[in-house]
Amino acid sequence: FEAIADPEGEVEIRVYQALPQKERFEWILQKLTEIGVRRVVPFTSAHSISVQERDAIQKKSHRWPEVVRKAAHQCRRAVIPELGPVLNWDEMLAELGDVEIKLILAEKGGSWSMREALKQSRTQHVALVVGPEGGFSADEIESARSHGILPVTLGARILRTETAALVGATLVQGIVGDYA
Repeated sequence: FEAIADPEGEVEIRVYQALPQKERFEWILQKLTEIGVRRVVPFTSAHSISVQERDAIQKKSHRWPEVVRKAAHQCRRAVIPELGPVLNWDEMLAELGDVEIKLILAEKGGSWSMREALKQSRTQHVALVVGPEGGFSADEIESARSHGILPVTLGARILRTETAALVGATLVQGIVGDYA
């Protein structure tokens, strides 16, 4: 397919998404691809479901790469975003080790706003960790902090997991300079 004039932004954003229930992950993949996220990695957390639980009713995780490919084609991305394997909490934390700026969306305990966390940043690599329905446990937030991940808030409203992923990634792009 033919890409339009460099739709890839300067900032490499990775979104680590706790597996949500129902069909929400496919929607998240599609929208994050459309807005320019470079890597999406599903993971399991204390309040998320597992891939086995998701696929028990009807196996759909095999469709995820096709969802990403179709969304990239539709919006004429120059690069098809990478879809990582489903990780557990500890594997996800280990993979974040090489990212410059690591943020976790924390509805409770987010001591910084996204703008405060990124306003002085000139980084080109940002990872955003998004929780499942019900958010993260206090232990997970503390574990994230101990791994250098900054808890941030998106504001006073409590957002659904799919909305939080999209809003969070878009805010990163806007603050760091990808969007006008």
